Amino acid sequence: MKFDFTLLTIDHAKIIADWRYHGFEKQLYMQPYFEAYEQKGKLIGPGGCIGFAALHQGNIAGLFEYYNKSTPMNIGLALNPEAGRKRIGMHICTSRY
Repeated sequence: MKFDFTLLTIDHAKIIADWRYHGFEKQLYMQPYFEAYEQKGKLIGPGGCIGFAALHQGNIAGLFEYYNKSTPMNIGLALNPEAGRKRIGMHICTSRY
């Protein structure tokens, strides 16, 4: 399964902000992206992270974020709830781009 990772855009962020999960997962914290975009014209996520959209066949399958302020580097991954139901999450984690 092939994924393309692209720098997060405001349109991606709006789609991801609408993702809803059921169960133990918490909602994604997308507000910092919108605030940074309004104030600075840049998409900067929580804690100053950089966000990427994981695209599969042109659709957003996941959000990948990384924080490089300390050692070790912190990374985050969120799956589109629809992608999770299709069990493609493990493919994102092992994708070569």
